[in-house]
Amino acid sequence: MSYSPMRLSCTVCDYEAELKTSPVFVFEDRWNPLNPKIEDVWCHQCNGVSRAARSLASDEVSELLNQKATTIENFKRRSKRLFRGYTGKDQKRISELEEELHALKRMAESLPKVLLRCLTCGGQVCDRLFLWAKPPSFRDSPVVVDWVHECGGDLVCHPPAFHYNRSGANPDPVVTLDLRCRVVSAVNCNPENYKVGSHPSGTEEFILDSRGLEQARQTLERGKDGSNNPRRD
Repeated sequence: MSYSPMRLSCTVCDYEAELKTSPVFVFEDRWNPLNPKIEDVWCHQCNGVSRAARSLASDEVSELLNQKATTIENFKRRSKRLFRGYTGKDQKRISELEEELHALKRMAESLPKVLLRCLTCGGQVCDRLFLWAKPPSFRDSPVVVDWVHECGGDLVCHPPAFHYNRSGANPDPVVTLDLRCRVVSAVNCNPENYKVGSHPSGTEEFILDSRGLEQARQTLERGKDGSNNPRRD
């Protein structure tokens, strides 16, 4: 059994596109909480639906580091209360937790300066499309996306359709990225398209100018209150 990806259509014009699911992007350290998030976006440079890597904003990074520091302090207080001091095992665990915190702080300093970047073209002005906690399943009806197309119509998300594939499914291409979204390895895909050490789009890494950075910040701010694009009256 296989399925066709979710697709988007416009309620006014004939725009229609499938949400990209290939290649599958994974990160070298899959358990690192500082990993960028892969999200479906509307890329203004592609002028269409794409996927982008969203780096954590400074307040998100600070929250993660504070949570880690709080975990260490809670562990210290609990151990002291139970044993009136630290056992050798406690000291070892505290050292491990503190090393993890220092490692996260070092990694946080090397996070990409660009908050949201298209994985197809490298463009940096993108609108996040989906803010629901759980995507619609194949049992659900089409869902209107809170984003207005350039023609003034709404984008409607159609859930994936499952079907039987007698010939069997081909293995998915998998591209592994590092913390800065540079290619580490590529499996089941053309290596020329994903060169090790480069951005998946093939563009050079660069930092936004002040205007582009402000646009990116506004894009992320629109996403925080649950809306991605001003609605029509």
